[in-house]
Amino acid sequence: MKSAPIALALMFVCTGCPNVEDLLTYERDVEQEITVPGTGVGVGNNPLVADQVFPIDFGAAISDSLDQSFSTEGIQKNAVSSLTITALRLEVTNPEDDARVKDLEFIESAKFLLAAENADAVLVAESEPDVFQDGTLEYDFPVTENELVDVLNGGDEMMLDSDVEFDEDNRATFATDVLFTATLKVIADPVGALN
Repeated sequence: MKSAPIALALMFVCTGCPNVEDLLTYERDVEQEITVPGTGVGVGNNPLVADQVFPIDFGAAISDSLDQSFSTEGIQKNAVSSLTITALRLEVTNPEDDARVKDLEFIESAKFLLAAENADAVLVAESEPDVFQDGTLEYDFPVTENELVDVLNGGDEMMLDSDVEFDEDNRATFATDVLFTATLKVIADPVGALN
C-alpha cells in the first residue's frame, strides 16, 4: 500500500509548521497628515513635488507603528510570515475656505512603492485613471496586496516612494490638509518567535 508512506511523509513535512489557528493575524492603521501648499499671495507658484503632497517619512511611520505593535502583541519581527497593505486612503481634512472648496483635483495620478535599504521596492498601490476630479475630497487607492515581508526585514526602516503627476491648474489658493492612511495586515507565528 503506497498511501501510508505518503501520509507519513506529509506528517513529517508539516511537523513544526504552525497551524492556521495558531497564527496571529491583526490589522493596524498608520496615519499622517500633510499640508499641501496653495498658490496664494506670498506663497509663490512653484510646481508641487511629491514630498509636499505625500509624507516623505511615511515609510518610517509604518516601521515605527509595526515595532510598537510587535511589542504589544509579544512577537519579534522575524516571526512575521506575511505583511501587506490592504488599504490606502487620501482625505482632505479642511475642504472649505473663503475662496472655494479645496479638493484632490491637483493630483493627476499617483503610485506608491515600499522599499528598504536591503530590499527592492514593491508596488503597493496605484490610482485609477481620471479619478481626481473637481470635488474629490477622498480617495481609496486600489492596493496590490503584494507581499512586504522582505521589505520589513530589509532594514531598520521602510521607505515610501511615490511617483506622482500633478495638475497645477487645479491647485487650491490656500493650503490643503491631506490625511494619508494605510491599513497594514500582519500574520505572525508568535510561538516561532520565541525559538
